[in-house]
Amino acid sequence: MNDLQEENVRLKKRIQELEAEIVRLKERREPVDFPPQLFEKVSRLTSPEIARYGRQLILPSYRITMPGQLALRNASVLIVGAGGLGAPAALYLSAMGVGHLGIVDHDTVDLSNLHRQVIHNESRVGVSKAVSAKMTVEAYASLNVTDVVYSDEAHMTFVKFTATD
Repeated sequence: MNDLQEENVRLKKRIQELEAEIVRLKERREPVDFPPQLFEKVSRLTSPEIARYGRQLILPSYRITMPGQLALRNASVLIVGAGGLGAPAALYLSAMGVGHLGIVDHDTVDLSNLHRQVIHNESRVGVSKAVSAKMTVEAYASLNVTDVVYSDEAHMTFVKFTATD
């Protein structure tokens, strides 16, 4: 029983330490003043956009329609993590016509990532995953992409994406 009580005391102390760390980090955070509207909304698709997304507009099972595609074009999405799930999400969201994409990641591309994170390639080993993902998405689709290499020192710079949809 003593072992359990000691473990309980140790865990409660650790919780207090972590809560104090949260308070300390919140106090360090710098205020960020961003305009409420980060990206300009558009009222209609361009001819190249209609040509690009036309097939998904005419498929009855998609039910996207022109207003739906316009909503995608004006949407802002934040992807946290450009790894196993975030990498394909970034590719598919950009391919389907999402207009503004934010990618946040603290990690770098490793050779062991490449078999499952197809947004990265061998030439980008050692590069930030957020930067690598941005490079691929921008080469693939015409959209606004913001990459944020997150670390403790970044002071939550991705707060500007609170305006994402």
